[in-house]
Amino acid sequence: MAVCLFAASVSVSVCVSVLYLYPPLYNVYQYLSPCPCSSPGFSIEGPSQAKIECDDKGDGSCDVRYWPTEPGDYAVHVICDDEDIKDSPFMAHILLTANDVFPEKVKSYGPGLEPIGCIVNKPAEFTIDTSRAGRGQLKIYAQDAEGFPIDIQITENGDSTFLCVYIPTKPIKHTIIITWGEVNVPNSPFRVRLTTHLTDCRQIPVRSGLSNPVPGELPSCRFSFQPQW
Repeated sequence: MAVCLFAASVSVSVCVSVLYLYPPLYNVYQYLSPCPCSSPGFSIEGPSQAKIECDDKGDGSCDVRYWPTEPGDYAVHVICDDEDIKDSPFMAHILLTANDVFPEKVKSYGPGLEPIGCIVNKPAEFTIDTSRAGRGQLKIYAQDAEGFPIDIQITENGDSTFLCVYIPTKPIKHTIIITWGEVNVPNSPFRVRLTTHLTDCRQIPVRSGLSNPVPGELPSCRFSFQPQW
């Protein structure tokens, strides 16, 4: 049984993406209140001793990857003070790698996946390009920092690309996991921090020899207001 302990920002909710002998990724994150655990961690039980890699994001979330070397059923334990949390262990069925699925070739891009810039109550869009990724199935898992699911509308464009749109309603972190053939695509999970609005500003140059700035005629600029939470 492989075990991984990580820092004090601890999990109470788990999003799962597994299948095939790619490194499955569990994105685990905290919401509502800090976990009272003194020794949080993970353990994996299954047909092979899987290497575990933990990446504590320092924002109440932790990405965990593990590398199974044999197919079969694996039990993923999320542990607080030597006890499984609710619903743990999580069962993952690992299959042999499909020879016609290439999740590493999926491209995901657009403002809806950027760390900052999305606005509450405004549509956020992103595109997924699977044209070189083989015969997989697209799945998207998304929820906010309070554990509520995010509804994402997916439109297939007919050219192996997908337009995805969601409307965030709270100025809190959103996590979006994109999988192809049940395997995470590059850069997934995506973490998006929502802002309340964009504020227009006008650049004000300072002329030499003047103590006060003089408004200029330069193009307007915009900046994001990032609330603290």
